[in-house]
Amino acid sequence: MQICQRSSCTIFIFLFFTSFFFNQSVFGAPYTEDKTVKITGSPSSTAQITAADIIAERNKIPGWQLWHGSDRDQILKDGAKRLTSYSEILKLVNETGDTKVRQEILDEALSRIGSNSSLQDIMQVLQDPNVKGTQAAFKLVSDAFKKFQFEDFRKYKPWQFIDCCEANDKFLLEIADKVKDPKDLVSIAKSAYLKKTCNQVLAKGVQLSPSFEDLYQLTINTYFGKGLDEEKELAKAAVEKASSISEALRIADLRYGDSSVRYALLVEIAGKFAKNVDDIATLSWRMTGNNAGLIEMGKKFITDFTSGRKYASLISGETERETFLQEVRKFPPPTATDSSSLDGLISEVYQKYGIIMVDSPAGKWKPEEIKFVLSCLESLPPFFRMYTKTLRREGYNGNLFFSTLGYMYQGHTTVHLTSGAMEKKSQWKTLVHEMTHVFADNNPEIGYKWEKTFWKDGAPIKSSVSDYGNSKPTEDLPESVKEYWANGPHLKKSDPERYEFIRTNIMHGVEYPTPMWNVSD
Repeated sequence: MQICQRSSCTIFIFLFFTSFFFNQSVFGAPYTEDKTVKITGSPSSTAQITAADIIAERNKIPGWQLWHGSDRDQILKDGAKRLTSYSEILKLVNETGDTKVRQEILDEALSRIGSNSSLQDIMQVLQDPNVKGTQAAFKLVSDAFKKFQFEDFRKYKPWQFIDCCEANDKFLLEIADKVKDPKDLVSIAKSAYLKKTCNQVLAKGVQLSPSFEDLYQLTINTYFGKGLDEEKELAKAAVEKASSISEALRIADLRYGDSSVRYALLVEIAGKFAKNVDDIATLSWRMTGNNAGLIEMGKKFITDFTSGRKYASLISGETERETFLQEVRKFPPPTATDSSSLDGLISEVYQKYGIIMVDSPAGKWKPEEIKFVLSCLESLPPFFRMYTKTLRREGYNGNLFFSTLGYMYQGHTTVHLTSGAMEKKSQWKTLVHEMTHVFADNNPEIGYKWEKTFWKDGAPIKSSVSDYGNSKPTEDLPESVKEYWANGPHLKKSDPERYEFIRTNIMHGVEYPTPMWNVSD
């Protein structure tokens, strides 16, 4: 019985003090006056409390007592309802660590923004870090879009304060439909969530009679990839607007990571600006990997053998270049007025031996090099040289310590000679080595016979003429033929078996009793 009396007494005392506390606190009955005020305004003169009062009241409950956390937050929530100023309520937002409570207080603050708020007032709210990117911000912006004149609305660019999410993209497209300045489209696009939406916004700029610079800025901000065709529309419009090839190339170079679009743009650029093969040359390196497109670009400029030969130097693909040169061969042989000139010497090689001399972006034929080619070809039997159709001058191929001298690709008829060979006269005989590769590629039975005769178990029966020749049968034969041509008497003495094989099977009886090329640098 005593226990019950004590419990009743305790409950009574607790209820008494609780009632006393709340009756004396700053939280009286809710105000009934209109809570809608201007954002920048101060609390109403009839307001009896401030955010500082509420925070002070909340602080009466010790923060270290974790079980009182909800009590502390409740004071903040109830206090927010008692304040009439947006700015005062906002002071309470950062007083709690509970995300849900923060949002409730923020919603209460935003409810103070009424229909009489100006666009400047709304912008002040949007710039608040507690508001930017929230659903409340989206509502503020969408309401302002409907309420204010668009020209006034766009000056503040309020769309940049809304949340970047798929649900808001439709609204951004609505805004973009009213835009008259392409620069605004770039700003709107940056707020889009989907790449597709971004491109759709930017593509609307094509209808605004934009300048080239406007189109460049629109294009540079687009995404490219599967299903994003708007960027192609923009890039094409920019190229059409460009007034020079350099301007147009700025657009093409934006798409370096998307080769198909870049190639299509380059063909457009060539069609609009290129006037000769030299103009195409400025585009050629950008077409690397798309030789078909490069050939298409230059078709209208190929009017004779000389222009075709020069254009072939731009084509990197072996198959495409050789196919292209087959068309070039249909033109009448060139007639050179000066046989000692570069063009004259190139014409002579073609007319006498049917071999086209082709440059490359990194290597150019020189007159003295072609004179050597002429003398070498003249000394070789037709049966041997007939398989080589093109000689291409390459730049250096290798590194600081080693450079490939020459090469050919199996199944092709082009011999490539690099600067590593052609800038040292002692290495000019590399031409014969590479021509032997082409010959053997077209006469595989001779290569098989050579290997069977001079190699066993993967090693030469008798050492080849060089260390490189000892590496494998397919290099032993070209090295030996090169030695046969360059220094026949020496080979005949040192290795009569190899000498006789070459004389009979490759040179068809042609011999060189005196060294043809025993030159030192």
